[in-house]
Amino acid sequence: MEYKRNRRRKAARRAASGTGEAGRAFVAICMVAAIVYLVSASAAGTWIAQNVVVPVFSAVERLKPEKAEEAQPAAETETAAGMQVALDTSKKAVDADMTLPAVTCYALQMGVYASAENAAAQSAQLKKLGGGGYVLKDADRYRVIAAGYAQEADARSVKDRLVEQGVDCALYTFSTDAATYRVSAQETQLEEVRAGFRAIADAQAALTDCVLAFDKGGLGVDEGKAEVTRIAQSLRTDMALLGSYEGEQATLSSLLSCYNDALAAIEKAAQSDATDTSAFAAELKYAQLNVTDRYAAFMKSLGG
Repeated sequence: MEYKRNRRRKAARRAASGTGEAGRAFVAICMVAAIVYLVSASAAGTWIAQNVVVPVFSAVERLKPEKAEEAQPAAETETAAGMQVALDTSKKAVDADMTLPAVTCYALQMGVYASAENAAAQSAQLKKLGGGGYVLKDADRYRVIAAGYAQEADARSVKDRLVEQGVDCALYTFSTDAATYRVSAQETQLEEVRAGFRAIADAQAALTDCVLAFDKGGLGVDEGKAEVTRIAQSLRTDMALLGSYEGEQATLSSLLSCYNDALAAIEKAAQSDATDTSAFAAELKYAQLNVTDRYAAFMKSLGG
């Protein structure tokens, strides 16, 4: 979960000042937004919609720059001391390993700023166009993310096209390793416990699918809200058993905190009063990026 960035001098100067790339990024996103809603049914228009527009506003700790080599699958960690959870201490309890899944998602960074105010300004611009506008604080810089991607090829395709058009942007990766807990519980509880350990990663994946379906036009605003409501309910259901131990199991405290934050972000999108496509698309993408970042930060803390 470390990251390095191969920066060009020119890009580094722009990142430090927080200016230059913002204007060009905004113009490019405006152009893409126009394509989203005005693209014709012609062969060329269909190709643009499928290969440029959908990836731009489709799916999703810290941001990690693109690497020339192919991404390696995340390795599962060994069960560490302090990662023991005792849900039952009776003689009938059984021990089982429970895995918090790895998550890898790709993000399009549209700006890097030294000032939170400048980052917030670009975030607001992106949200008006249906982009996530997620601001990620990284040391003394603020990174503004337009969208997240399930597939690296989609993210790279969009990034390359924007660069060809003179827009400074970068491809980064939210990436986590899996982590394993040793859990003592009643045998009848094991499936519920497994569901709880998968719950946040499952919700993130479901949000990714929802974003893609919404941007393709497969869901309207009301249908999108209904799907996000379903995702929130599934998260609550899957976490019900583990959540009942909140305050009783110190080892679970950080997981339950991550769960509560993720649920709050998802419910905010589900309860949005947005009625137009762009406004809801922005809230949906923001929730997706928020949940991804929060889970990645939690997973990173386990390795600390």
